[in-house]
Amino acid sequence: MRAGVLLAALLLVFSAAQAGELYRWVDKDGVVHYGDSPGSVDAEKLNISTPPAPDASEVQAASIPYGARAAARHFPVTLYIFKGCGSPCDQGRAYLKKRGVPYTEKSLATQAEFDAFRKRTGMSNLPVLQVGQDYSEGYLKQNWSSALDDAGFPK
Repeated sequence: MRAGVLLAALLLVFSAAQAGELYRWVDKDGVVHYGDSPGSVDAEKLNISTPPAPDASEVQAASIPYGARAAARHFPVTLYIFKGCGSPCDQGRAYLKKRGVPYTEKSLATQAEFDAFRKRTGMSNLPVLQVGQDYSEGYLKQNWSSALDDAGFPK
């Protein structure tokens, strides 16, 4: 019985959607109604004709392979660098991009930021790769590869 009522309600909504206009209103008893014509003076016209455009983050996320998105959800990756880091930072960044790993890059711009980072992590050689709660100091491809493999990132 409930399935029939639900099916009838869905058919009503979809048929109203094909008509191009859909209204929502609440009657005096607090019951919500939907229809293709306003059933009350206070009816709200619903905009169902155009779905919202995806924002840039949704488009970027869609371009990342599912395995990488799933691993990043459980083990977010952060690359800590400093200005003028040079070749090690460039190599680390290139490795992450080549492997398709979504990551956040944080630049430690001042000595105070670096000191706070070193105190918090015990790491003193940048770049530092953080995968979940684990850190890899300096760019060593084997160490970074192992950390990403252990977190389930695609190779």
